[in-house]
Amino acid sequence: MREATDQINSVMVALYLQRAQDYLAIRADEPAEWRAAAGFGDALLHVTAAELGEITGQIDALLARYDERIADPAKRPPGSRPVTFVQMALPRGGVPPHETTSRDES
Repeated sequence: MREATDQINSVMVALYLQRAQDYLAIRADEPAEWRAAAGFGDALLHVTAAELGEITGQIDALLARYDERIADPAKRPPGSRPVTFVQMALPRGGVPPHETTSRDES
């Protein structure tokens, strides 16, 4: 199961990267307001697993405010466009020694 999940995630990361490259190829043709609103960013945080869960939960809640627009075009404001919002929260630096036993339990 883990191998299949990893394979799906790998395909999704490649798809997200391709979408970003496709956008970069046409970005110069975008209206200034869309160029200013769109973009790329990252932040390095030092957080616990619980804090990371809280952060991703808050982001999910913020994005959920726009969910009804997916199924109901009448809820979409004039001038709106579909936008892919990619979220990745990736721990770095290897697994700390005191966490190696609990890693296989998830």
